[in-house]
Amino acid sequence: MPSRPCRGQRRICRPRSPRSERASSKYAAHIFTDGGCRNNGTHKGVHVQADDKAAWAYLIEYGGQKLSASGGRFGATNNEMEMTAFLESLKKLEELGLNDQPLLFSLDSQYVIKAVSDNDQGPAWIEGWQRRGWKKADGSPVANRELWQEIAKEMAKFAQPEFEWVKGHANSAGNNFVDGLLNKYMDQM
Repeated sequence: MPSRPCRGQRRICRPRSPRSERASSKYAAHIFTDGGCRNNGTHKGVHVQADDKAAWAYLIEYGGQKLSASGGRFGATNNEMEMTAFLESLKKLEELGLNDQPLLFSLDSQYVIKAVSDNDQGPAWIEGWQRRGWKKADGSPVANRELWQEIAKEMAKFAQPEFEWVKGHANSAGNNFVDGLLNKYMDQM
């Protein structure tokens, strides 16, 4: 199935498809990100407690190199860590001077993918949130607004990102690597 560009932007989301772990020569870098928490909760103070461990990680494969990083904090939700992993990867890619290059992001977070790229289910959520003053279609405030605003600011610097969804904890070596990295970070917290 061919990819389709986002409205007014150059972001593309590809539906899940079998793909080699190696980014084709079409991409300057292949990026994997993941976030998690030991409680798998999404609501602070309900499922997520202040002392719950949470972490993020990314892997950037480019030019025969592999760069990775991880971090974490207590009391964060799974979604916050998924977003933070993506944001931190964007910052590193910009630092490496790759933001004008074609990039492939392989993420297991539908939340992040649907927010930043058009896909078969509609336009990128972030575009509507910005138009509505960071409110969802129903008028309620966007969760994690500050993180989304940082992501929007960083994404504006990227010319050719493409996205694909990969199933977490499955057959993606890159996704399994970042999942292991973030879990190791939580073990050491």
